[in-house]
Amino acid sequence: MSIHTSTESLNRLVTTIDADLGDVDELPTGESASLIRVTRSGEIAIRSLDGDHPFDALLGFVAPDDWEILGVIAPGWGTRYEQSPPSRQRIRVIHVASRSGDEASLLRFAGEPTATAAPIGELPAGRVADCLRRALNLPTPEEPAETLATLWVHRVLQGLAARSHPSFGRRKVDAHEVEAIVSSAAPSSWEDERWAVVQSEGSFLMDGAIAAWMDAGMYARYVLADMPERSTTVDAAKKACTPAAWRVALIAMTGILLEDDAAGRA
Repeated sequence: MSIHTSTESLNRLVTTIDADLGDVDELPTGESASLIRVTRSGEIAIRSLDGDHPFDALLGFVAPDDWEILGVIAPGWGTRYEQSPPSRQRIRVIHVASRSGDEASLLRFAGEPTATAAPIGELPAGRVADCLRRALNLPTPEEPAETLATLWVHRVLQGLAARSHPSFGRRKVDAHEVEAIVSSAAPSSWEDERWAVVQSEGSFLMDGAIAAWMDAGMYARYVLADMPERSTTVDAAKKACTPAAWRVALIAMTGILLEDDAAGRA
């Protein structure tokens, strides 16, 4: 038998936990993030992660069947932009999710007597929130299809830059070669990209089991966050091309981004 949860009941849970924890210290104290779990019988437990980041602790984790609610308590830093000038302060974030798909979170700044709860129905974004959902076998928010253009351009740049490797004889890319590189770099969908990693039992980014644990939305955000600064890959790609090839490549990549931007507005 599972316990009944709702957004309102989860809000009461995080508010109670926050009140029990008390004030947020002004200065770092070495406090660790903690894991929250509530079983089907209603038993609540909080366990320190012993200094591990919640993302590292939760990546690939599958919650036991009798865990109805899973969450984290995370200390950190936040900026109060409504103040002039904006001030950086210590914060505490509490976020929980239930197997029914309900979620609740709140944030408290140092020196504040009460916490600020997230608006009902507004799902928090971020890697830790994605981990909580996947640990409970819940879907994560879908990544917009147009972000595939970002992946495509990144692959084109990588493909061009790779041609400067000694295995290619350090010969610069000619203009007539660009079309083949652009075409071969085209992704199909985030789900297909994720499944390709599962089938190949991993990639340089992650093990195949982690890709299988993720869903398409989380996989996409993970890949996008791991991409290097575009200026780095642009410089390497440009050096690998003849001037004419680089002009053709720029036109092709601009077309990819503009076409996808237009599709996203349609």
